[in-house]
Amino acid sequence: MFLRLPRAHNLSQKNYLGQAAWREEFLSGGDDYWNTIELAQAGRLGTLVETKSQYLRLLEETLRTASHIPAWAIAHVEDGFISTQEIVETISRVRRVDTIFTKDFSELMGTKAVIITA
Repeated sequence: MFLRLPRAHNLSQKNYLGQAAWREEFLSGGDDYWNTIELAQAGRLGTLVETKSQYLRLLEETLRTASHIPAWAIAHVEDGFISTQEIVETISRVRRVDTIFTKDFSELMGTKAVIITA
């Protein structure tokens, strides 16, 4: 399994969707559908979160669901909100971590790319 972890978002759903938000509002004829979208996404990895622990809990639930898959490669961009060590600790609660590959892009983008195999 290759899992590219979504960045943690704690903005409003409208800002989270960015330029796609206007299309949704145009097609539905208003903005009264946001609650429906938020309820449909609730409790899933990639949804809006407020805390690190909430994001890590969603990640752990996703990994437990995928525990039947024999090999994992998990990509993560460390941007300061959640560290690589926190991701590794969460993965290790479900499965043993084999290797961690990192590439530092801090001079260009202020981030570090990480791939974790388990």
